[in-house]
Amino acid sequence: MEKRLSYSDKSEYTGTILKGQRHGKGIFRGENGVMYDGEWKFDTYEGQGKLISEDGSVYIGSFVNGKKHGKGRNQRGNSIYEGEFKENFKFGKGKETYSNGSVYEGFFNQGKKCGNGMYLLPDGSYYEGQFFNDNINGLV
Repeated sequence: MEKRLSYSDKSEYTGTILKGQRHGKGIFRGENGVMYDGEWKFDTYEGQGKLISEDGSVYIGSFVNGKKHGKGRNQRGNSIYEGEFKENFKFGKGKETYSNGSVYEGFFNQGKKCGNGMYLLPDGSYYEGQFFNDNINGLV
């Protein structure tokens, strides 16, 4: 059953409720500009959804236990990341296109470039090899 809930901080939720908790499909709008449209499980983002954060970044993808987890796409300004997430971090294989036109395609760990990847600059030059902690790890 779909309901509309209003909270003391002026945020609101419209969607399904189970045992007094957001559960199923629904939309949450916070006073600070946060908006989540997607699946819920006992008051927590769970499943597929779209999250707009306070900073205006937009994430569309999978959530587990309230965190970005699994395949997703995150856009902040003109920078776009598409790939795997683990507990809100870029993790595993992904592709990030930066606002300056540079592109990194490869592996991430805890949100940083790590492992095998390729970094392509707007002028066409590139580095292909190992990265560690967001930096090139090897000879250029």
